[in-house]
Amino acid sequence: MKIELNGVSRSYRNGSNAAVNALNKVNLTIEQGSFICIMGVSGSGKTTLLNLIGAIDVPTEGRITYDGIDISRLSDAKRSSFRNENIGFLFQDYALIEYRSVEDNLKLPLYFSEHRPGEFDKIVTDRLRMLDMSDFRKRKVNTLSGGQKQKVALARALVCNPSVILCDEPTGALDSASTKEIIELLLRLKDKGITIVVVSHDPVFTQYSDRNLLIKDGVVSEIQN
Repeated sequence: MKIELNGVSRSYRNGSNAAVNALNKVNLTIEQGSFICIMGVSGSGKTTLLNLIGAIDVPTEGRITYDGIDISRLSDAKRSSFRNENIGFLFQDYALIEYRSVEDNLKLPLYFSEHRPGEFDKIVTDRLRMLDMSDFRKRKVNTLSGGQKQKVALARALVCNPSVILCDEPTGALDSASTKEIIELLLRLKDKGITIVVVSHDPVFTQYSDRNLLIKDGVVSEIQN
């Protein structure tokens, strides 16, 4: 899916009810199957931008479209359905249920999808095999290393067959070896036509991405190589 942001701004109200601009008139096109890295320090607007692209939040101004579908105009229910069917998420803190099995964590998003329960086992098997994690299916998440947890989180992001994976500091809690492994997996997904968008302060991603962007004070600009 081609993602387009046209004049996207997002403001919030602080404790004194004054407007705080987190994003300011962002124009951005993300082509299908591309790998985009968005760099920026804490508080620059990275996560706000990712939440808007991921249909978690809606802009104060502007439009966000996926192949012409304006997700910012959808109802909450339709936006949630669109998100579950088209977008996978990868977070720094994994967002896994620690005391449940890998299998249970992968099945959870499927309960909110159009897949029938009879399909769940096959989908979980396919995604774990894709990431070389089949042997971990019955393991409790709290017994896994950080790198293994992030691979499980990536497998979970793939269960609904998304066209886009959005990553928020996906290697922030990992060592260099695990970081390299996660990046290699993301590149494999890109080769399958999945769009990868990473927001991070770690410059390692700029070595592998197709485009590098900088966000500063809510303004997005291209980083010239």
